[in-house]
Amino acid sequence: MKLLIPMILTVPLLAACASQPPVPNEELAVARSAVANAEDAGAREHAELDLRQARQKLEQAEQARQTGDNQTALQLAQQAEMDARYAAFRARSKRASEAVEELERGIAELRTEVARTLEQSTPGDRQ
Repeated sequence: MKLLIPMILTVPLLAACASQPPVPNEELAVARSAVANAEDAGAREHAELDLRQARQKLEQAEQARQTGDNQTALQLAQQAEMDARYAAFRARSKRASEAVEELERGIAELRTEVARTLEQSTPGDRQ
């Protein structure tokens, strides 16, 4: 009976230790990589808020890992990755929109130039 009570108390403690998720090192590395990719995509200029949120969540995930809260660290690392991917998407989209606008301005200038050239030419000059 003396051994039974400590065993009964020990089993839930062992179960609690066993249910702790592993340290999310891989997820943290993926989140770090996603943040770096977002920065490379131009998120500092075009998706600053989204990039800042990703960085903050990554920092919080690192802190949670250091305190041993692996579940929170995992969730925050995954959120940081998604925020960083979104920031990269927004940055690329913004850059693409700017490129399209630049092309449209160039096309408009060419059309104006062609129209001006056609107006200045005489009917005898055209062949």
